[in-house]
Amino acid sequence: MGRLKTEDIELVGQSGLFDEAWYLERHPEFIGPYAQPLRHYLEIGWRRGDAPSPYFDAAHYLESHPDVAAAGINPLLHYVRFGRAEGRAMRAMPQTDAAGGIAFSVILATYNRAGIIEDSIRSILAQTHRNFELIIVDDGSADGTEALVRE
Repeated sequence: MGRLKTEDIELVGQSGLFDEAWYLERHPEFIGPYAQPLRHYLEIGWRRGDAPSPYFDAAHYLESHPDVAAAGINPLLHYVRFGRAEGRAMRAMPQTDAAGGIAFSVILATYNRAGIIEDSIRSILAQTHRNFELIIVDDGSADGTEALVRE
């Protein structure tokens, strides 16, 4: 991906996957010399193995996607630019005891939301707690939402 560009910084910043306060709390050593935590992570932090937030597991992403690791690409930037659309997991899914039963249900109501339903489902499935069921209720969408959900 080469040199860091302003649009890369903006793209990652808008993704919601970089938590500035969380990052600063874990890496206070650079506050003085490096005033921009997001820029620090994108240029330096990821190379040191720093995590950008509790929501994105950069080490897992690189381990799971050797093509990204081999190319020397910032894992969070890759995920935001390409990985999300490719359906790549942004963190490891913990193993759970299937006998533990369902702890809760997530009910996702939708109507003509084909443009956003995939991101909504991915977001729910990316949660660390695994003992839940996802129930999607489509109120007769006419924009292909049902086909996307079935897929």
